Order: sequence, then C-alpha cells, then structure tokens
Amino acid sequence: MMRRTAVLLGVMAVVACLPGISAATDFEDTFENYNLGEICGQAGPPGGWEEWEGSVDVCGLVTDEQANSGTKSLKIIGDPGGSQGLGDDTVQRMDEEGGVWTFKIMTYVPGDATGTGSVILLNTYPASVNQDWSLVVALDSDSGAVERWSEIYLAPLIVDRWVEFRAEIDIDNDLVDYYYNGEKVDSGVSWINGIAPGGLPRIQALDLYGGEPGGIPPGTTGFYLDDVSLKEVAPETGCMYVQKKNSKAKKGCTLCYKKGDTMMSGQACEKVKDCTPKKLKEKKYDCLDPEAPPEAYCKKLKAKRDSCIP
Repeated sequence: MMRRTAVLLGVMAVVACLPGISAATDFEDTFENYNLGEICGQAGPPGGWEEWEGSVDVCGLVTDEQANSGTKSLKIIGDPGGSQGLGDDTVQRMDEEGGVWTFKIMTYVPGDATGTGSVILLNTYPASVNQDWSLVVALDSDSGAVERWSEIYLAPLIVDRWVEFRAEIDIDNDLVDYYYNGEKVDSGVSWINGIAPGGLPRIQALDLYGGEPGGIPPGTTGFYLDDVSLKEVAPETGCMYVQKKNSKAKKGCTLCYKKGDTMMSGQACEKVKDCTPKKLKEKKYDCLDPEAPPEAYCKKLKAKRDSCIP
C-alpha cells in the first residue's frame, strides 16, 4: 500500500504543495487554451486530444458552462450519441514506462444528470482487449455512486460541485491507491492486472468516456472535467516522519495530512537516529491544496520519526 508523502522545509515548516510530486510536469491541461467546441485537433497548448481510434464524432466539447479554474472545462456526453450513435470517447496519448505517478482530475456531475461517464487510464493504446485498461472509474448518476470497474463501489457520488479524483500509481510495485474528494476510497489495486490479467507496466493513454446511448449502464447526459494532470513523484530521500492522527481541514482547505501519511524532512541521514527531532508538532500548518483560498489551513501536525532513506 502506498503512503502519501510530502517534503518538509528544514524540519518544522510544511511546504504547501501536493505531496510527493516533483516540479516536472509530464502532462497538464486546464482547457483554457482552446476555442469553444470540439477539442480534437486543436493545438492548445498542450493539445493532442483525439477521438478514440476508429471512432467518428466522439470528441468532447470545450465549454464555458462550468469551470473549476479559469472559465472553461471539457464536457463529455454519452447520451444522446453523435452522428454515428456513439457517445464521447476522447483520448490523450501518453508514453510513460514504470515509475511512480500522481494522476489528478477535477470532476463535475450536474444534479440532474443521468447515466454514467468514466475516467480511464490505459497501459496499451490503441486498445482491444481488457488487459489494455488499467484504471476505470465510473461516475454513475443513476445509482449515485463512484465505482471502480466493474461495479465495485468506492464512494457516494457528489453532484453540483467540483470534486477531485486522484490516483497514486506505483507502476514499479504494481500498486494504485484511489482518492475521491480527498478521501482514500481504495488501495493496493494492481495496475498491470487492474481490469484483467496480462497488462504492462506503463501508461499509454487517458480516455474520457461518456458511455453509449442504450448501453449497460447507459451513457451520461453530460459531465464536466477540468485541471487534469499526470506528474511523476520525486524519489524519496532523507528523514521520514509519519503522521499519527488525522489533521483537520479548516477555512475551505480540502487536503491535509491523515493518519499514516508520510513526510520527508529533506535532512540528510545515514540511519534513523540522525533524524532530529524525534517528533514533529504544530498546532497549525498550511493547507496542502495549492488551489485553496488564502485563509485555508490544517490543524494539528503530529508526526513521529519513522525511518531514514539515504
């Protein structure tokens, strides 16, 4: 099971950044740099969105109807379908081999939506068999559930506001942890065998899928996606501390340390006794969500020295 990790400046000051993510960005899109309408074929940046290979009229729409940041997002519709009777099936190709990654996407499901839309990551694309898919998370308006394919319940579906879905992907150790609305909803899932045995230790595509009219389950009448990213996790070195209790999010914060989360001090060490102090305590620290309002904060940092990674 993966543990969320952050980096500390010095020993006592917490960096207000997403835990464990390096500065380098492998892929990120806010959908602000496109014209309204079909996204496929637009230059962006970053661009690169395309219809599912072999399909016609399945491109998602850049819209200003909703937005998590800026004024635009991507709308995916499964019902009604396009001119060929198919729902939206919009792909961003990737090429990542091994490593540890954080995937994040903001989702918005209208309260009056019906049907199901999905966020999908594939280890092989173009795809033709079940093992090509590694992660499929469905937002099911009809049942009011967030599900891992197929029909594995994860959490209640939240509607009429933006909600983050995040996956911490350790391809090297074949482990994936799922988070929805800041809560861990599944852990230790296989990446290689996530949908069916026989996948590969790589990431080759992101697919935003609206389902199909008359499908089982039926396609979504429409949901929105924004601020999508795939980032490589920085290697862990130095003194490791483990949070002992859940912190409390205050003033609009959505991301704080939970029991079992780890943090790196940045302090060089050869053995755990080199790490000082033994315990970290703060009554208040910065919210870990970089998009939180200025007044947001987390209450109670309480961590214990755990290990040294030279």
